[in-house]
Amino acid sequence: MTETNKNGLKRKRETLENVSPKSRHSLDFDRNKEKWVSLSTNEIFKRSDFAMGVYQDRYILLAGGQIHSNKVDSCIKYDITNGKCTALPDLPHRFSSVCRGTVLKKKFFVFDQFFSSGIYMDITTCNKWVTLATPPIRFYAREVLAHGDLLYIFNGSNQNFTFHPDDNCWEALPKLDDPRPIKSIAACGNEIYVLGGYSRQFQPIVFMDIFNIQSRTWRPAHPLPENLMYCSAVTIGNFIVVIGCTDINCKETSRCFLFDTFKQKWTKNKMVETISPLEHHGYILIKDKVYCIGGRRSSLCDNWRIKLCKNCEEFSSLKSLSKKYLDPSWSRIEILIKLRALVQHHRATPRTSSIAEKAQKTCATLSRTDLLIQRFVAHSNSDLFRTILSFLIL
Repeated sequence: MTETNKNGLKRKRETLENVSPKSRHSLDFDRNKEKWVSLSTNEIFKRSDFAMGVYQDRYILLAGGQIHSNKVDSCIKYDITNGKCTALPDLPHRFSSVCRGTVLKKKFFVFDQFFSSGIYMDITTCNKWVTLATPPIRFYAREVLAHGDLLYIFNGSNQNFTFHPDDNCWEALPKLDDPRPIKSIAACGNEIYVLGGYSRQFQPIVFMDIFNIQSRTWRPAHPLPENLMYCSAVTIGNFIVVIGCTDINCKETSRCFLFDTFKQKWTKNKMVETISPLEHHGYILIKDKVYCIGGRRSSLCDNWRIKLCKNCEEFSSLKSLSKKYLDPSWSRIEILIKLRALVQHHRATPRTSSIAEKAQKTCATLSRTDLLIQRFVAHSNSDLFRTILSFLIL
């Protein structure tokens, strides 16, 4: 049986399950396909508040963190190409249960959030941790980011620093105009975005500030779409993507928000809200995929302000998501790609099978716009199809 859609394409009433797995994989458009793909449920990923980094667009490095408020000292290197986990030397015993980290110049840097201790490991050898120079003052290293040849360590209150790995020295940065504990930062171009945080009353806030690396100045940005804290962010092109956080009701959510750094505008993406509500997790972008690591849900805690009780549910998971689902332009081209695939697999045909038929006969049933869409989807070559779609992408 066939049915006709609003654009005049006849399609068979059947699902894509009959298409060969190889074809479906190459097309990558199956509407029943789960967007989040589980890569591992290894207990080694069961942690929150950990340090993480990426090396050679292949290895995910994890260090420290906590499970049910118990400190985790273990460190691993995970190969995304074959799923192999390699144990690294444990963190020094002096480290607390909350740490942050990143990779720069073949070194994995880890900072103790509460005691501002800093160490690094040479990833090429992975044999020992080396202690960094002592910072000028003791501060909470809440978030760490690598940009260029420097590390940027933000506290959000009164102390922010850069660390120069080549010289093993620290340099103070300007203070925030509206200091507050922060939990998420992201870099885009020559600017670093500080997202959300919480007030002195432990309430999520909507503030977002931008630090310009060249001028070393702060300026306020467009506020978050909601009061958020404990969120994780990743940069994809000119978009900053936030997935998962704690809202104003102190409940973990799976909501996804995108900030266009060109337009300075927030939008909500409903396509990826399939991941479990969580917080204190990590996101890493490797090539065309976003990887979600660990995290926890602690809405059942008696004291949500602390959220370190044993009622927390930790997630031992590593999941990936194609970054195309995070592109706000995907919804514009999705239907055209699906129609094109149906035509290629002889699952849909134009209402007028021959484009040589007279125009007056076609116009009796199709508008000019529908006719153009029909011919574009069914008869254009692949190069022309991809070129036209590219103009629909921001």
